[in-house]
Amino acid sequence: TVAGTFLLDSIKIEKTGVQGYVSELFDQTGNNLTLDQSVAANQPKIVEGGDVCTLNGKPTMRFDGTNDHLTTGKFPALTHPNALCCVVRPTAEDALRYICDAGIDGTATGQRQILGIGSDEKFEMFGGAWANETAVASNTVASLLWANYDSGNSTMDLNGTVDSSGASPGGGALDSLGIGARMNNTSNLEGDISEFLIWDSNQESVKAGIKANINSHYNIY
Repeated sequence: TVAGTFLLDSIKIEKTGVQGYVSELFDQTGNNLTLDQSVAANQPKIVEGGDVCTLNGKPTMRFDGTNDHLTTGKFPALTHPNALCCVVRPTAEDALRYICDAGIDGTATGQRQILGIGSDEKFEMFGGAWANETAVASNTVASLLWANYDSGNSTMDLNGTVDSSGASPGGGALDSLGIGARMNNTSNLEGDISEFLIWDSNQESVKAGIKANINSHYNIY
């Protein structure tokens, strides 16, 4: 019940009373690409009512759908091919809401890569054009989402199935990243993000093993 700052594994938590908020999500690769949020009102929650927020029984960051988001500074240019993977649960599916937005100079315009949940209640990816899953996203349990950005060969997986293809290439040198909202803090996600991974190369040859490890931890499908 005392305010303070605490480190929990890869997350920095700002504690206020019985609530806890994520101010930093530390990069685990050694590249110092930390996602952070210095504005207290914009920090996703990780402790609620004294209890850690959970998804499928594991700790999760909870985004409020209004202004919560985390962003990086600039990093070395990210081009195709690359891959994104996350464990997520959207609790609001009434409009386009961003899980992540990768762009240039931290702006919400220009060449970008996006993962989101659409008003049709389906996960979507953008890499120059939109493509979406055919299955409706669950708002009660976790989903494992994988996006392979590889020019005209871009694909998206939902849980154990490759379910979307044909997203056009973004073609840009992406150098900044945000999760939980669009780069300009709009289209905010309401829901949970438990894992977020990004690779600067094609991971299709090892994807099955990565997904199996994540699924084993979260028991998603």
